Amino acid sequence: MRPSALLIPLVVGIAACTGGADAKDAHADDSAQDTAGDTGPAPDPDPMVTGNLDTRDGVHAGAVSLVRAFSFYNDTATLLYGSSNPDATCDAVAVALGVEGDYDPNDLFLPGHCNIDLQLTSGPPLETYDLQTDLGAIVRARCAYGDGEWEYKNGTQGMGWYWSGDLFTPSAWKGTFSIAIQDEASRGLDVEMNLKEWRGTFPHDPADTDEHLASGRIEGTLSTVNCGAFSETAWF
Repeated sequence: MRPSALLIPLVVGIAACTGGADAKDAHADDSAQDTAGDTGPAPDPDPMVTGNLDTRDGVHAGAVSLVRAFSFYNDTATLLYGSSNPDATCDAVAVALGVEGDYDPNDLFLPGHCNIDLQLTSGPPLETYDLQTDLGAIVRARCAYGDGEWEYKNGTQGMGWYWSGDLFTPSAWKGTFSIAIQDEASRGLDVEMNLKEWRGTFPHDPADTDEHLASGRIEGTLSTVNCGAFSETAWF
């Protein structure tokens, strides 16, 4: 197993994606057949949450364009993850969040883009949450700034995955979100986001230990697919 340097590990365990199928199957549309009768590849899904997340010093700029989203919840906790990469799967995200297994973060990120995860110390639904005044939730981003790729190597945090550009890991401190249950059978969620201000660090750069501020309006409704493998993270 390759340990993850991508995200702060939440748990070490063995999990299967019991509650959610590959998000490709959940979102893919039928493709038109070509003249030979073969079925072409399904088009990439439309982004659900969009915007930008740029450091205030003007050095780094990242796009937010979330096209895949996974979640799991019980009566006391909710965890969800939105990815910019249409190749993202429940299993790969669960490993990135700390579940034992192997994955390639190149299948979770796009260069120059940010992914977002949300942790809540209660189950859904949630009518409204204000990051400036309410307690019990954290919204984090992982921004793979610039062009590059994820490489598995021995780096500043030991063996793990490292982005060849600059990795920024901020948390949102200004903005709102709400959570609705799609239906009890699918256990999917609809999460409306309006995020504005962030602060975080560049964890792979030992020469830069300062906290950096970032801004950028991020808006939309993230429709998630239930991912049972999330239940094996430390959040539950």
